[in-house]
Amino acid sequence: MRFMSRLGLAVVLATAATAAQAQSFTCTVSDLQFEGTTDKQWHAAALLRTYTITPSAESVTISYVSPSNAEPASEEMVLISEGALANIAASVAVFGLNVFAYPPDATTRAEAFGATHSVIADAFVNTWVLTCGS
Repeated sequence: MRFMSRLGLAVVLATAATAAQAQSFTCTVSDLQFEGTTDKQWHAAALLRTYTITPSAESVTISYVSPSNAEPASEEMVLISEGALANIAASVAVFGLNVFAYPPDATTRAEAFGATHSVIADAFVNTWVLTCGS
C-alpha cells in the first residue's frame, strides 16, 4: 500500500510538472524590424500577426496567424541556449534560420514579458518584437 501511495504521488507530481511546462502564452507584435521588402501591405499584416508560444524543457512551439493568411503556421524550435537573460530556440527552414528568444524563468513569464521571433536569410532579416502574457 505504501508503494502505491508513493507511485500515485509521483504520477501526480509528474503530471503537474508537465502541465506547468506546457503553459501557453499569447503574444502581440509591438514592433517589426525588417529588411528586404518595401511591400507596405506585408508590413501592415506582419504588425497584426498574433502568436501563441508554448515553451517546454527542450523546445518551444510557436504558432502564429496573420490577417493576410487565415491558416495559422506552427513550428517547434529546439532550445539551443539557456542563458541568464534569455532562452534561445532555433530551427532551420527552407528560406533560412528561425530564432526565438524569451525569458528563461517562469517567474518572469508570470507577468507581461517581451520576446522576439527572427527570420534570417541571405537577403533579409525580419524580427517581430513581441509582448506576451498568459
